[in-house]
Amino acid sequence: MNRWLTSALVAGALSVSLLGAAQGAEDAITAADAASLSQPMPRARIANDSFYFLMTDRYANGDPTNDGGTPDVAAGLASGGYKPTDIGYFHGGDFIGLTENLDRIKRMGFTAVWITPPFLQRAVQGNSAAYHGYWVLDFTKIDPHLGTEADFKGFVDKAKSLGLKVYLDIVMNHTADVIQYNGGNSFSSTPKPGAYIPTGLDNVRGPAFLNDLANYHNQGAISDWNNPLQYQNGDFNGLDDIKTENAAVVDGFARTFADWIVKYGLDGFRIDTAKHVDDAFFARWTAKLTEDVRQSKPDFAISTNFDMFGEIYDESAPVVARYVRNRSLPSALDFPMQKVIVDFSSGYGSAKEVADTLAWDDFYNVGSASSRIANAYSLPTFGGNHDMGRLANLLGADQDSTRKIKFATSLLFLTRGAPVVYYGDEVGMIGEAGDKAAREDMFPTQVTSWQKEERVGSAPIGRDSSLTAAALKHPLATYITTLNGLRAKYPALASGAFVLRSSRGNVLVWSKLDGTDRREFVVIANAGAAVKAKVVTSTPNAAFKGLLGTNRVFRASAKGLLTVQVPAQTTVVLRAGARLPATKAAPQLTVDVERFSGADGVLATAKGGKDPLTVTFAARTCPTCAWTRLGTDDATPFRLILGSEAFAGGDYLDVVAISRTSDDKIAAGAVTHVTAAALGVH
Repeated sequence: MNRWLTSALVAGALSVSLLGAAQGAEDAITAADAASLSQPMPRARIANDSFYFLMTDRYANGDPTNDGGTPDVAAGLASGGYKPTDIGYFHGGDFIGLTENLDRIKRMGFTAVWITPPFLQRAVQGNSAAYHGYWVLDFTKIDPHLGTEADFKGFVDKAKSLGLKVYLDIVMNHTADVIQYNGGNSFSSTPKPGAYIPTGLDNVRGPAFLNDLANYHNQGAISDWNNPLQYQNGDFNGLDDIKTENAAVVDGFARTFADWIVKYGLDGFRIDTAKHVDDAFFARWTAKLTEDVRQSKPDFAISTNFDMFGEIYDESAPVVARYVRNRSLPSALDFPMQKVIVDFSSGYGSAKEVADTLAWDDFYNVGSASSRIANAYSLPTFGGNHDMGRLANLLGADQDSTRKIKFATSLLFLTRGAPVVYYGDEVGMIGEAGDKAAREDMFPTQVTSWQKEERVGSAPIGRDSSLTAAALKHPLATYITTLNGLRAKYPALASGAFVLRSSRGNVLVWSKLDGTDRREFVVIANAGAAVKAKVVTSTPNAAFKGLLGTNRVFRASAKGLLTVQVPAQTTVVLRAGARLPATKAAPQLTVDVERFSGADGVLATAKGGKDPLTVTFAARTCPTCAWTRLGTDDATPFRLILGSEAFAGGDYLDVVAISRTSDDKIAAGAVTHVTAAALGVH
């Protein structure tokens, strides 16, 4: 997918170059085979979504009678914890309140609601409460602080009636803290012999497999967060670490979450702490989840019916991409882009740093090796969250920083992936830090400091509500509504082919290409002072009309060059008035196949083509074998990581690149032969 072979990739390095010789004409792929193998680069449903992420406890209180939970379940551990003046405790938000306020989310143009875990919690641990939803006791029940099963169903049904998808935050690497240790909580390389479940708490967790001590690692708390032995086997901040390599755990969680999907008609999951499970867990669990759901929904499939993304809290794109490509995580929150977007928007980073991160996009592409659709178009992009803090806080914003917040937000919506807006950002919430300090109330707050807290573009909220109709007129709310409207009206701005054009100084330029209408959109993001940007396009002699940031019309030269005035700290979106020009023929591309240490695999690169173009890679494992599609890329550099499965357990591999122009002309290049032995593939 992306775009330039930057210095970051060069440093990642082609450790061995093993280009095979191009074969003769007698070995060429037939035109019929090329036509049948060529395909558009697939998109998962999530690529067109935009998310509103909220904490149910902090959104709206529709039923004050449930604020204290209940002592009637889980040995009384699910009661208490309500202190609306304390930022670390329950404040009263619930599903009735959320349901009553879903319309405002729809009015802003969002397509999906992502909520924090709704499961029954251990209400209080230490000096805080489980208002956030991550201290689960029972994954089969709704937490009583949030309401009843009927309340939850009412929320889902209302969301569906509004055309909003519902994504549930789930946890599978830990539960609430129940297990205790004799001899201290420090991490041990082996299970602690003194681990035990206190008397009376033997059956407080659900489903039943979670009450078995053998389904936990019992090795104590993580102290070295960079050590895989610790972050996969240790207790996350004291929470009981589940043994996700156990078949009972894989099967149990598959059955549990299949029931949620079937019972409520959910659309997707966000998977908390996904970095902390067993390496093989997601491949095993997603397969079993699909199998279990199909018992009730025979046509169910991940990617086509349901979307999931996990939390890999890491700023390295190669690291996050490995979880998607090698460990079967369907998609991942885009922490690498979060970092560079914040740096670029705040003035501390450059356009090149954003481009360097985007250059790793190809390495999220799993190709056609499995039935799942995974690539960078599926990555949820975000600026801040409930852990690290709000976007405004990370940008060092104040009341007069509306332009800066708008600029950063535009990058979330207009690069690639599914944008996520954290609740309250649309009304200018800043927060003083991350974690508890970034989890303000939308309904009238009783926290004194939050009543006085400065907001971007508006005065402190005082004792008023942020859920009023007037609050939706906030300049950030109206800008978000505009961005959502553009993505809805012009789907290419959501999931069209992403072509990076340039990254110089404070200016990042890219095109989004509509494969159906054959129309080009140009986006110019200027993080600095006003500038006259020179932009290369694929639509010569066309008039480009401003859709965002300007209403002017600019004309491209005969060579496709645009000159555009872009105001300071502004993103401009332009739409071509003409379709992409017709082509005479598709180019015949050559293929390099190289060992690539930066991605733990073999990299195939098609050379000789330029945007706009779609390239499908195909292979065969013997001279007379049938050709198989490996995967597709839709922007330069045209690349695909090949897994060992491409060789089908043998040593022989022919690879060919099939190009398709925007007007559907197809051509196959010369065949390249490589061997697994020469590439070091085992």
